[in-house]
Amino acid sequence: MKTLLLFAVCLGSSTCLAQNLIVNGSFEAPIAGPTFTNRSGNFGPGNGWSIGGNIDHIGGFWVAADGQQSVDLNGASSGSVAQTLTTTPGRLYKLRYAASENFFGLADKTMTVTWNGTLIDDVVITHDAARTTTNVKWAYRTVFVIATTNASTLAFNSTTGFQNGSQGFAAFYGPAIDDVSVELSNTCPGDLNNDQFVDDADFTIFAAAYNILDCADPAMPASCPADLNRNGFVDDADFTIFAAAYNELLCP
Repeated sequence: MKTLLLFAVCLGSSTCLAQNLIVNGSFEAPIAGPTFTNRSGNFGPGNGWSIGGNIDHIGGFWVAADGQQSVDLNGASSGSVAQTLTTTPGRLYKLRYAASENFFGLADKTMTVTWNGTLIDDVVITHDAARTTTNVKWAYRTVFVIATTNASTLAFNSTTGFQNGSQGFAAFYGPAIDDVSVELSNTCPGDLNNDQFVDDADFTIFAAAYNILDCADPAMPASCPADLNRNGFVDDADFTIFAAAYNELLCP
């Protein structure tokens, strides 16, 4: 069972206007060059991200989800990137990012996403031989998470090891990420029937789904409508989100 965070709702107000708290969310700085640059340590002063292990900073090697650059979380080893944000305790934040893979590796790619060290997204990127440098097939993922301190650290961690490659040799082909944003959320995540209200009708849906312990898809499939934090389970963390949103009479 995963370690879970408690969640709350950012009610509609001027403080909930969408503003990306991530610095260099599309990895556009520094310049990665016409193909890629292998990096460790950090991305340089003012460029937001610290690096664990070793990553490849992709320039023109393949098409980015946003801008011109992206990251393969595996370089000469499995790596990670992290950034610490200024946050407000008790506020709900929306994380959104694009994910794909270094498709030259012939197996699935895996990674975890953590918030202050706690798992918030456990990701498997199925290897797709149809991906190319001009069609990377980026897919966006969204996770809601609450801040409990004034400084919150978001990290993307490759859990992909050595694997065989299409070029005839094994290497550290990894999961790829791009276009990362973290914004204060003014959504109504308890509005399960999408009628712009959070009320008894939504509670009925939530109650029917409560204690589903293994949703088929962490992206909140139809079988798990109450998996509000999209972690693959319906439990007390989801109820905390729902309870905070209950009686929200007009969702933004």
